[in-house]
Amino acid sequence: MPAKPDSRAEKAALKTALSEARAKPISFAALITKDGIVFQAEKNKSVDAMKKAARGQGGGTRGAWGKMSSSGSSILLICDEEPASKIEQIVRKHFADRGHSVKVEVRLKTEEYAVEEPEEVTATETPEPEPAPEPEPEPELGPEPELEPELDTSGPTEEEPEEEAEDPDDPDDEDDLAAQTGDLDRLLKAARKKQYFFALMLGKEAPVLKAHRRRKPGKLILAARQEGAGPRGGWGRMNVEGRTVVLTCEEAPPKSLARQARLFLRSQDLKYKVICRLPSGEVVDSDDDEEEILAEAPQVAVPQEPGTLEPAGNREPRISAALAAKLDKARQVVALFADAPQDAARLQGLLDAANQAASSGDEVAAAQQFAELAQLARETPRTPAERRARSIGAFVDMRDDISETVRQFDFAAGYLTELCRSGVAACNTGDFNLADRRAEQVRRGLQAAKAGPLDEDQLESIVAGLMPKAETAPAEFDRITAFLKPVLESDDPQKQEVDQSVDAYRDAAARQDTSGVLAAIGDLRRHEATLNGVGHQLGQDGTLRQPLKPDTFARLSALLSAEKG
Repeated sequence: MPAKPDSRAEKAALKTALSEARAKPISFAALITKDGIVFQAEKNKSVDAMKKAARGQGGGTRGAWGKMSSSGSSILLICDEEPASKIEQIVRKHFADRGHSVKVEVRLKTEEYAVEEPEEVTATETPEPEPAPEPEPEPELGPEPELEPELDTSGPTEEEPEEEAEDPDDPDDEDDLAAQTGDLDRLLKAARKKQYFFALMLGKEAPVLKAHRRRKPGKLILAARQEGAGPRGGWGRMNVEGRTVVLTCEEAPPKSLARQARLFLRSQDLKYKVICRLPSGEVVDSDDDEEEILAEAPQVAVPQEPGTLEPAGNREPRISAALAAKLDKARQVVALFADAPQDAARLQGLLDAANQAASSGDEVAAAQQFAELAQLARETPRTPAERRARSIGAFVDMRDDISETVRQFDFAAGYLTELCRSGVAACNTGDFNLADRRAEQVRRGLQAAKAGPLDEDQLESIVAGLMPKAETAPAEFDRITAFLKPVLESDDPQKQEVDQSVDAYRDAAARQDTSGVLAAIGDLRRHEATLNGVGHQLGQDGTLRQPLKPDTFARLSALLSAEKG
């Protein structure tokens, strides 16, 4: 019976594979087991070698194998043979369970228009002397010799089904139905949740965009041509990430297609950035430059800060009007992140560098800083859902280190549990700044454990950041009592103690007794962290269900109840 894979080793292997797949496609095999999949990927091995390795670890005969590419938080699996059903969801869960949140796209190598990528086919099918290699679908890959490049855009569609059958487990919803009748707004909304086939063909006056969940690009190209579009354009699969439309084109699209697509969408009052990439993940065309991200900034007055640009009337003559306008826009971009101090600080550093370069007349260096600022702003979560995902992910990524630290220092369990619980609770209430601070406190605790012998005094100094503050006590009281409401309305054995803490807080607040308020908040936090069935959870997977031990409970109680001068 194959040995059970080590979860830490699997996590590290996936991280390495994602990194290698960003540079160029690498071989992979994902073979289904009764518990999920065995996933193998390596850049210098053949596909057959990966299949053999996966089978050696208990993988079955069903799954997917071929070439894997990675771009950002997305991976593309180009399969040599028809993959197993729902392999996208299975692979995505496999990565998520090991701390990597990725989007997964699965394509069959012999799909329509794959004939235009002979280099990738050659690399995919280079055999190594492995026993019993899988049969290759070579005959289907050769291009029709009599076809001219222009005619190839319409493709040999006679044998292609009109469209894929609808998946009964994933039927069309209202957005899908509207999108497939030509509603662009609903299409972009639907493409946030599901991938669409698309054809974007250039016309004399404007591009023609056709998209459908199941209708293949060949049919969509013909539909666009029937509406007057020309033979040049891009086709493949599309999805929407945030405010960016990602077009994964089957072959290199015409130059500036992304820009023309953006202008076309803008003419329909839809403001999106557009990226065109190849199936390998290589971005071949993008309108996503610093001008676009800076253009998103609202026209608002931003207070001057030391080290930032002076008012327009006081600028030195050597700063051009165009550069000065960029600096103003960049300051407004930084202002968008005022509620995220850590992110704002990183952006402010780039803004200060751009300002310094502009003031010294180095427009090339200033332009580089603008580009870096724009890139960082694009990558930084802005919506509550994105910020929550990042914050929760920070705690999840530390699970292995937390487990190892608790194994070596059992007294650390209570402290790390409270920090994680508090951080996740902050995520769930939208206080992402507090969540980021809690994650940093956990990191400091883990670093202290790795640096040498750990003691409780070190951890107490870290947990000191949990101490309640007078200005936040009312909001925290409301949050905790809402969280403890099931206990307050039940016959829980500790209900009496919780009621006493609630009454103590209200009495102290009525007397304006700050010390009493903080002590009561400390007690309520302790109840929140230790009541059975209430605390000790990290996300939805139940990680860190470790109650505080009595001695740790007392020490933490005293710490949280103390008023910091």
